[in-house]
Amino acid sequence: MMTNPIQLVKMLPPGLEPLLLRSMPPDHERAALSTKEKFLLMILSSLLDNNSIIIEVGTYLGGSASILAKVNSSNRVFCFDVFDDEKAHSSHSEWTDKYLGSGVVRSIDNVRYLLRGFKNITLTQVKDRGTTISNWRIPIDLYFEDGNHKDPAFTNNVNYWSSHLKVNGFMALHDYRPDYEIGKGRHPDVDRVVEELKNNTKWKFCGVIDSIALFQKLSN
Repeated sequence: MMTNPIQLVKMLPPGLEPLLLRSMPPDHERAALSTKEKFLLMILSSLLDNNSIIIEVGTYLGGSASILAKVNSSNRVFCFDVFDDEKAHSSHSEWTDKYLGSGVVRSIDNVRYLLRGFKNITLTQVKDRGTTISNWRIPIDLYFEDGNHKDPAFTNNVNYWSSHLKVNGFMALHDYRPDYEIGKGRHPDVDRVVEELKNNTKWKFCGVIDSIALFQKLSN
């Protein structure tokens, strides 16, 4: 078993954080993640073998995808999102105006343009937030879930993509905040799935960094 990435993030000396941020692509600013969550994605990607396959569900403006892609350009990042202009968070309009241009809506073409420097990122637009990709056949090494946080879509996505995850691969589930109030950043379906996985012997619970719960697959 490789080193627990959660522990690696927790062991980072504070003085190293500014240096790590500078090593990230400028695109990381478009990731709706905390600094430590960004470090976790960077470390996860760095631990993968060359030519690994990464799945991201919920790409938004491509910030997290850029972090996953930059660490090792031989790895391939496949991103799935509806790529519409529905308000994803309270700062959505501010972010789209800042990164896309005043009045420009989010679309797959606009996000693809933002990520034009990354040849190892592939974007796929799905029809709705509950859509899974029924014809996926490639084993994956890392799965980052940050799409629809409500069932049935959330559980369907987790079950589908985790079934393609290799043994010893990692699954990172974003927006796990069991201490928050429901409706104020807490997602009950995410809570339930995380708690179920903690008690599933096929998975190792690595821990939590801010609101990312990390699991390592032990068996199929």
